[in-house]
Amino acid sequence: SNLRKCKAIWNILTENYRRSIVIDYQVTYPPEKINGIMISRLSYFPEWAKYKNNLKYKQRFPCMIYPPLVEKKVNRIISDLELIGFNSPTDLQILEAVTLNFIDDRWDFFALYTPSIDGTEHLYWKYMEPEKFEDLRWKVTEKGMEEYGNLIRHLYIEVDSFIGQLLSKIERDTII
Repeated sequence: SNLRKCKAIWNILTENYRRSIVIDYQVTYPPEKINGIMISRLSYFPEWAKYKNNLKYKQRFPCMIYPPLVEKKVNRIISDLELIGFNSPTDLQILEAVTLNFIDDRWDFFALYTPSIDGTEHLYWKYMEPEKFEDLRWKVTEKGMEEYGNLIRHLYIEVDSFIGQLLSKIERDTII
């Protein structure tokens, strides 16, 4: 975020007394002081990191949220996922839980990024369309196609379901 050459939309909105909620969005570390909430990287939260054995990241990136008092709420939301049956919640399940807990707050601008789609496509597209990855360096195997060939399609269904939940919770005149 310190390499940006102009104000982000949430900075402009803050200057104009508008409230923003920004969750897991690109170029938001370190989180900025805005009128609202900025969660820089959900994947570095201690509660999430314990599932991935990444507690070292929390020490490397100590401040992930503005205002800091919201961090306890986010950690509680993530911990509660374990209580409702997610032994190892996915990035998308965590993003959904956190977002759905803040969507009812008052806001003028709400932005979130779903990194699961981008990362999954980079790693597994070759199994969905192996004919486009015929070069041997891609190492597309029959077993991989069988296991991962529909992974991206299923992820899109999950993300579409999440978007549906968000749309059901916001007012109809909201610009999306």
